[in-house]
Amino acid sequence: MTARKALCASIQTPPFERRFPNWRAVLAPLLLLPALCVAHAPSSQECSEGADFIRNAALARDHGMSEHQFMQRIHDDLELIKSFPPELRWFVQDEEDAQLLVSAASAVFQQPKEAAAHHADFLRTCIARADDDTPITSPRNAI
Repeated sequence: MTARKALCASIQTPPFERRFPNWRAVLAPLLLLPALCVAHAPSSQECSEGADFIRNAALARDHGMSEHQFMQRIHDDLELIKSFPPELRWFVQDEEDAQLLVSAASAVFQQPKEAAAHHADFLRTCIARADDDTPITSPRNAI
């Protein structure tokens, strides 16, 4: 009788479930994966601090630092930052943050403007990604 019940159960079970009996256990974590892969949206405070960094890059350029020197330092710093868990990092918590910062730093040298203009450009770009509505602080020592 038990063999008959097993046979009936196997007939009623779709072929996919017979082949992959634990498919639900695998599917549940996969459904959560997109939530874990969402890019970090910087806060207004992080955008302000990042803009200050870019302004300081322009000031360093104005005081004679070469693009090669600055970009080497920023890449070295990013490698060091990546050794910390994302929640302990300043601004650069994922690759998209790093690309934003490197791109803005490169623009400081490739498309020179006043430091305050680079600050404003970065702030505008970054705030579009910001995840909160806290007020943006004005740049310190803006030119």
